[in-house]
Amino acid sequence: MLEKLLQYSSLGSRSQILYVIELLSKGDCSIHELKTSCISKEYSFGSSFNGLICLLEWINIIEVSHLIKLNKNITPRRLTEDVCGLLFLKMARVKQLHDFLNANNLDFQESVYIKNNLIQLKFSSIRNLLISLNFFENDKLIHNQFVINEKYKKWFVDDIVTLIEDSSLNKNSLKDFKNSQKRREELGLEAEEFVLNYEKRKRNKHPKCNNIRIISEIDVKSGYDIQSYKNDKSTLLDKFIEVKSYSGNPYFYWSNNEVKVAKKENNNYFLYLVNRNEMSDNYSPIMIQNPYENVFNNMEWIRESQNWKFEQKVDAG
Repeated sequence: MLEKLLQYSSLGSRSQILYVIELLSKGDCSIHELKTSCISKEYSFGSSFNGLICLLEWINIIEVSHLIKLNKNITPRRLTEDVCGLLFLKMARVKQLHDFLNANNLDFQESVYIKNNLIQLKFSSIRNLLISLNFFENDKLIHNQFVINEKYKKWFVDDIVTLIEDSSLNKNSLKDFKNSQKRREELGLEAEEFVLNYEKRKRNKHPKCNNIRIISEIDVKSGYDIQSYKNDKSTLLDKFIEVKSYSGNPYFYWSNNEVKVAKKENNNYFLYLVNRNEMSDNYSPIMIQNPYENVFNNMEWIRESQNWKFEQKVDAG
C-alpha cells in the first residue's frame, strides 16, 4: 500500500489531520460526509483529502469500509510523535524506511541533519508531511537542508535510527539457506567474531558501539557480514564489512552478489582479510575500502572467474 500512498502529491497538513481526527472522534461517517465537511472547512482539503485518508488508513489511525472509523484517539499534543512513529514503523516493516532516510542523506553533529537533495523524489510527499508536522525544520544556515526538531532528536537517535538500520535487512535466516553449513565454513564464523570485537574496540568511544553487529545470520542476501561505524560521529551503521579468512598468501572468493553490493556501496563497503593463523588482540586484518575499485578493477590482484577468486601478487624481488 506504500506504493499507492506515494502516488499522492499531498498527504495533508498538521491542521488537516487534526480536523479529521476531531470529526471522527465524534462518530463514524461515510467518506462523502467526511470529505464534504473537510472541504467546507478548508478549500485546500480538496487536493489533499484522498492522500490524507490513505495515510491514516495505512498507519492504522482509521479504518475504512462503508464507514470511516477512528482506531486511535490521538491528541494534538502527541500528534507529531504518534503519526511519525506509526509512519516510520510501517515504512520499516515494508523495507522502505532505509530508502527514505539513510547514511547518504543523514548527518549527525550537534543536531541531526537531513540533506533534502539526497531524499529520493518519490518520498517528497512524506518529506512535506514531516515538515508540516514540525518534525523536519529548515536549517537556518544551509539552504536545502533540514534538521530534526530538537524536541524529537533524542527519540529519533535512540529509536528511529534502529528502525532505519533494521529496515535494510531482508531477515532471511541462514537455517533456510540451502548451503548454510558450507557458507558458514567459507566465511569463517571465527573470523567474523574476531572482526566484530576488533570494530568494537576501534569504536569504543562511539555512544552506540554496542550496535555494531554480525548480520550474516539475519540477512543472507545482504552482501556483507558486519555493520559498523566509519567514525565516532556516524549516526547510522554506515560501514559494511565483508570478512574473508585465509591462510598463507591473502586470497578470497567473492560472490556475484557481494561484488554488486560492493559496487553500490563504494566507499561505505570494506573488505577485511583475516589471517586465521594470526588472530589475536594485537593483530590487525588487511582492510580494503571500496574493494570494487581497489581490487576488482586493480591489476595487483589475480582473479579467476569462478566465484571470483582473488590472490595478491607476490613480489618476486
